[in-house]
Amino acid sequence: MLKWLLSNWQVKLLSLAIAIALWVFVVGQENSEIVLRMPVEITNVPHGMIVVGDQADVVEARVRGPRNLVRIAASQRLIKVVDLRGAKVGEHVFRVETEDLKLPSGVQVMRLSPVTIRVRLVPVAARMLPVRPVLPGEPGDGFRMGEVTIKPDKVRAEGLPDDLAALEKWVWTKPIDIHGIKRSIRVKVPVRLVWARERKVAGRVELKPAEVEVVVPIIPLEDGPPVRRHNDTRDTPVGSGP
Repeated sequence: MLKWLLSNWQVKLLSLAIAIALWVFVVGQENSEIVLRMPVEITNVPHGMIVVGDQADVVEARVRGPRNLVRIAASQRLIKVVDLRGAKVGEHVFRVETEDLKLPSGVQVMRLSPVTIRVRLVPVAARMLPVRPVLPGEPGDGFRMGEVTIKPDKVRAEGLPDDLAALEKWVWTKPIDIHGIKRSIRVKVPVRLVWARERKVAGRVELKPAEVEVVVPIIPLEDGPPVRRHNDTRDTPVGSGP
């Protein structure tokens, strides 16, 4: 026994010193208590479904422990991942566990809120909506705009049936300024809902694709009469789009 104690005594003495220092560092500190906020991230939503309802978007955890360890816990990036891979239509309940926080040893969870996260999945509804260009301005002197082409000329709107029913019969492009131009242009621009409806369903309706290619021919006036624009018709709001 004595022989074992004396062998490598330098290493054993150093280990003992480190252990004592660590114990003093942890136990000897004043305890601290804080609230950690852990965002909820929903992943792998099944194709053809959408998450609805007012599910929790953050979990609050009240933790207690030695001040330095609590500071370490507070500096970590915490996320509660809710994986919906393979989930079916309906409501699903996910428990929030203390292990989700990955806290340093010595820090205790005093309270979690909420302790469960409820997620409801419903089938996605869809509508095909024609795309209309928004073209503020006029070409340069001696030029006019030719027949505008859009590819694709329709986009798929996905969302809840009630939201899709509230939409207009078309979507706008982001404005393409043609003021003073004297040559044809080809641009890719985002599409958006008609502004009055966009505010009502913002974030709940997804447009696919999110952008389209617009070709605006600019040709000399002597090549024919001007082409009537979509946003000159009476069934669109006053002005040139959103």
